[in-house]
Amino acid sequence: MKTLNYFSLLFIVLSFPLLFINCSDDLNNDDWLTTNNNSNIPAVGNTTNAFAFAVAASNFNFNEEYSVDFNKNSISLGLTISNYRSGSGLLKFLNSKDSVYFSMSLNNNIVSGSKDVIGEIPKKISITLSNFSGQISIGVAGK
Repeated sequence: MKTLNYFSLLFIVLSFPLLFINCSDDLNNDDWLTTNNNSNIPAVGNTTNAFAFAVAASNFNFNEEYSVDFNKNSISLGLTISNYRSGSGLLKFLNSKDSVYFSMSLNNNIVSGSKDVIGEIPKKISITLSNFSGQISIGVAGK
């Protein structure tokens, strides 16, 4: 049952960017996010042993640290960045001593189905975006 929940969460998070695709005859239009007021509103899910974050961003500045409730030191990370246009970003996992033990740049298109992060239990997840334009979906699940 735990495996089913893990894969269900990962599937939902990784398929979340599909919700942002705009039906249009011009999918290369750089203004599709801002013309429909669809941008810069993050969606966050945070429960025991699971965390999800998604945003369609247009020149978005964001800096947030989320307290998370994981009790497993084996974490699976799913990450998708699509339609990357510009800006920079950083994802960090922090332990109980507020030390960063995992970080990943969010600076280009990325498709990472599942990456294992083993060794420490995350207590906080930090997401920083600077003038970021693109779509981000992050899913984290304890294994």
